[in-house]
Amino acid sequence: MTQEINELKESREFLNLLLHNINTAVLVVNEEMRIQQVNGFFKSLFGISDMEDPDLTFGQVAGCTFSVEENKGCGKTTKCAQCALRKNLVNALLSEVPADKVSLSRTFYIDGVPQEKHLEFSTRYIRFHDRPMVLVLIYDVTELTLQRLRLSEKQEQVQRDLKSAALIQKGLLPTSANCQNGLELGWKFAPSTHVGGDIFNVLQAPGPLTALYMVDVCGHGVAASLVAVTISQQLQNLSCRHCGGALPLPPAAVLNELEEVFPFERFDTFFTCVYVQVDEARGLAAVSAAGHPAPLLIKRGGTVEKIAAKGPAIGLGSYSKYDQAIVDFGPGDQILLYTDGVTEALGMDDTRFGTERLLEIAAEHGGAPPQELADAVFKAVAQFVGPVGFDDDVSIMTVRYMPSY
Repeated sequence: MTQEINELKESREFLNLLLHNINTAVLVVNEEMRIQQVNGFFKSLFGISDMEDPDLTFGQVAGCTFSVEENKGCGKTTKCAQCALRKNLVNALLSEVPADKVSLSRTFYIDGVPQEKHLEFSTRYIRFHDRPMVLVLIYDVTELTLQRLRLSEKQEQVQRDLKSAALIQKGLLPTSANCQNGLELGWKFAPSTHVGGDIFNVLQAPGPLTALYMVDVCGHGVAASLVAVTISQQLQNLSCRHCGGALPLPPAAVLNELEEVFPFERFDTFFTCVYVQVDEARGLAAVSAAGHPAPLLIKRGGTVEKIAAKGPAIGLGSYSKYDQAIVDFGPGDQILLYTDGVTEALGMDDTRFGTERLLEIAAEHGGAPPQELADAVFKAVAQFVGPVGFDDDVSIMTVRYMPSY
């Protein structure tokens, strides 16, 4: 019998040892909401050196801001009705309803200094010596919560930055439907994320020549968009350069310059590009392409053909010289530029949108104003991919020659 009693005492001592060394605060409150027992971690959590009077409320012992600032015990302050801990203690005592991992964020006065604590608690109804009590386990999740808050703030800042970047990128797209020398413009742009690697615009210069370009940088997101903006600035600079006399650089020369300026080693990426130079006075368009989908020439009579301008993507180190195609571009004709986000769009049946569908839409709507044609292509692609949305940036630009005479 003596051995059994000793073993029981040792067992209790062992349990007490465990109870006071776990990193979970443990307390027991009676039916009057007064603390009957706490463990060592509870004291450490709330900066308690000694509990001379254990028969106090949680707010008084833990330094709850409600109790301290109003100098009242739990249940007597003006804010106790909002307290999740008190509400769950009452539920446990009256209805024996347990609670698990309930959040509690509050200021506690620890050694007289207010500190914000983020806690989680669980409650269980128990009886001891035929008295109803509640066992409360409190977990300190302050550091984890603060890390989550900091991460959330950073994510919000990233989202704000992305939205700002998207506005900047859109600011580099065409701003008017009317170009110089009787050219009309239409376009649609949908990045797969906030910002994308596609960019396009019109470069207007004095004289009868107008240039258009479309760029598709490999990849998505901020990195691709930054490279796209850099390319756009370079193209703007190149459009102001002349090749002797008053004429600007032709498309092939522009792409050759880009190949020199944008080696793969510099930006760790490559891009496709199509550059079109329209000579309204002569009714011609010069086209050069670097790995880009072939532009479509839509004649006034309704025929549609691909413009045969081919060359490797820029940045792959091919060091080949680009050439250019010359096509007739008369009144009522249109040229349609697009990225592979159009033709490679994946439908709900796992098929690609493809060039044939694009040719059909171009033939059907080729007589419409440029913006209507761009809208028709975009609508068809959007319907094709369905609610899943685009998995790549989608860019469409059309230009039509409509002289005023």
